[in-house]
Parts: sequence; structure tokens; C-alpha cells
Amino acid sequence: MLTTTTLRICTINRRVKAINQLKTHVDLFDSEKVVKFLNESKWKNGTKNIVLQSYDDFQRMYGLTPVGIRKYHVVQQLPFVPLEQEIDALIAGCSQRLSCYLSLLKETGMRPIEAWSLDWTDIDTVQKTVKIRTAKHGVARILPISERMVNLIFAQKKRSKYVFAVSEDETRFNKELSHFTKS
Repeated sequence: MLTTTTLRICTINRRVKAINQLKTHVDLFDSEKVVKFLNESKWKNGTKNIVLQSYDDFQRMYGLTPVGIRKYHVVQQLPFVPLEQEIDALIAGCSQRLSCYLSLLKETGMRPIEAWSLDWTDIDTVQKTVKIRTAKHGVARILPISERMVNLIFAQKKRSKYVFAVSEDETRFNKELSHFTKS
């Protein structure tokens, strides 16, 4: 019996993209060729693991026996962290809305999706805090923000119940975030 799990639209889109990429290189119904391709490809191991998960879903969808391929070992690397002056220069060169968004990310360290999901009611102007509903199975939390940040946020035009997102439609929500973050 197949069990179903609820996946976010962005996860589904990433898996579909992975399968489409894979099918340009090999026949998806020949699991030996898929395994050989993945072992020989120059893709990073993290990408190979995403493709493996996607391929496993593909096989189950077609009633095929999933190939028990073990995950590829991913070597953790330290991320590039720009200097604070570089971050400030980036923020200063952006539009008011994007500048506010980036400043909030810098000040609080929240994930982009968490900032995108902020309601106007999540901001406490008296205590100067912001309530964060978590993303990616994290922990909900309340973080302090500066008076300057409160002023930047409330200088934004109210377009919807969200501070940054324009649409309240779930299907457009992630597309808007993707478009906004590409800016």
C-alpha cells in the first residue's frame, strides 16, 4: 500500500525538474543505466541525492520496484559569508521593499520563506519583536527587532495580510517568493 505525504509545491517542482533533467540523459525505465549515469556524472553529491529521491518517487508512481541505491556522501563546506559592508551596500542599492526584506533577514537571521510568510499581526511594535512561524520543521520563535526595523516594515504599503507577499493564494505564494528572491 502506498502512503501519501503532503509535499510543498516547491518540493514537487524540484523533483519534477530533477526527473526531467535525468530523462535527457538516460531511459528512466532502465534503472541500471540510471545508476550508472549517476555514478559517472559530474553532478555534486547533494544534487545526486535529490535526483535519487525523485527517481525513487518516479519508480513508485509507475509501480516499479525501487532500486535500493544508497545516498551519496555530501561533504559539508563552510558557506561564503560576505563582509557586513558588502551586505549593507547590496541592501542600499535595492528598492524600498526588497531593502526592508533583506534588512529583516540580516537583522534576525530568519529564513527567506519565514520572512515572506510574515503577517502584519506577527510584528509587535510595543515590544519590538517579530513572531516567526517556522519553515522546514524548525522551531517557532519570537525575535527582537530594532526600532529602525519596525519603522522600515510599517513604511511598506499594505498589499495583503502578509508584509512582503502580495498574493494570499497558496499557488501564487511560492512563485512570487521565487520571483522576488531572484531580484
